[in-house]
Amino acid sequence: RREELQKIYIVMNRHIFFLNIALTTILCVFSRQILQLWMGDDFAQQTYIILIMISLAFLADTMTSLPSLLNDGLNFPKVTGLFAFARAIFGIIALLIGAFFYGTTGVAAAYLVSSVVMGGSFLLYVHKKTIKISLKTLIKEAFLKSLVFSTGIAIVMLIIKMLLPSSKAITVFELFFIILLFIVTGYKSILHNDVKSKIASCFSKTALKNVG
Repeated sequence: RREELQKIYIVMNRHIFFLNIALTTILCVFSRQILQLWMGDDFAQQTYIILIMISLAFLADTMTSLPSLLNDGLNFPKVTGLFAFARAIFGIIALLIGAFFYGTTGVAAAYLVSSVVMGGSFLLYVHKKTIKISLKTLIKEAFLKSLVFSTGIAIVMLIIKMLLPSSKAITVFELFFIILLFIVTGYKSILHNDVKSKIASCFSKTALKNVG
């Protein structure tokens, strides 16, 4: 049932990637404000770049989660294990180099590089050798729309931030605006029709109970 598996795999990747990139976009766009509220202005000014790099690294890591599960389910756990071991070695070396030359920022950059390089290598290998689902198709059908939308939203929000004065009230408004955009776009353009039908059915049943 390879065709059915591929459809489910692409749909699940599309949903998971959208949720992850939405969260990553919010963390990156509001990195300075989040750290200001948490640790103060001086700390935020020095470390918001680190939060951005860590958020992007986590996004890269999340892209390997579902392929790892499917790879193991298809009876190739050794592949997952070998890549995990290689990632650990590569990551430690990168972290040591980054810490030695650039301190904390270097550590975050090294983590991002190791996540992208080893995660990307894993995706290329398993989609060609074990999962045997076209990575090009996966990118086009599961990742591309969310990536383009999130990049566009990030650019728009950065422009808005430059035009509007900085305050807590405006930050709350901007945060509400970006979350609303992701919710609406996710429902209209990302969710599979079956999921939309289930959501609509739940709302209909709730409305009927309230009326009754």
